[in-house]
Amino acid sequence: MFKNIFKYLPLIGVFLITSCIDYKQTIAIDNDLTGDFEIEARLSAEAMSFLTSQKHPYMKFTDATYIDDTFTKENGFKLSRFRSYDKDGSRYLIIKGKILDLENALESGLLGDYRYQDLGDKISIQLSFENPYVDRPNALGPSSNIIYHYKLKSSPLNYESLKKKGNLYEWNFNEQLKSKKQSTIRIELAKP
Repeated sequence: MFKNIFKYLPLIGVFLITSCIDYKQTIAIDNDLTGDFEIEARLSAEAMSFLTSQKHPYMKFTDATYIDDTFTKENGFKLSRFRSYDKDGSRYLIIKGKILDLENALESGLLGDYRYQDLGDKISIQLSFENPYVDRPNALGPSSNIIYHYKLKSSPLNYESLKKKGNLYEWNFNEQLKSKKQSTIRIELAKP
């Protein structure tokens, strides 16, 4: 099973080159290290055609059975909603649910290639991205939009590469990575 699918979203050149992806992930973290997650994605017809022809593992995320079988309690989740539908030539995905165990959920790889570290009185969450097209800025589609949101009940002890907006911390591909080779999200939180 190809579990680490979402870590590749910022890396897949076809999405960016053809300006055909919108991806937003929101993780809300409560003080007890449980929370909620939501993934919203839009793939253009060109991206769908390419991914289908390449038998790309991302296509599993358009299948309700695969989602039901992977976003499970064993992986730290309780799935509350999955929807995959076509509109105006694009495929839309919505995946929502509860995070029952933050460490298990992040280490499952289903939300990305996160690193979760227990540092005694605090925890560290880290997610790294690379931009293989940094030397060819015109290769990146202007309308591709990849955003990660973190809603935190209490202020983090430390954070990196995130823009603070109240209790929301945001990482935006166009702001953080379009002109750089690498970017790393890092959040440190007090343990309950």
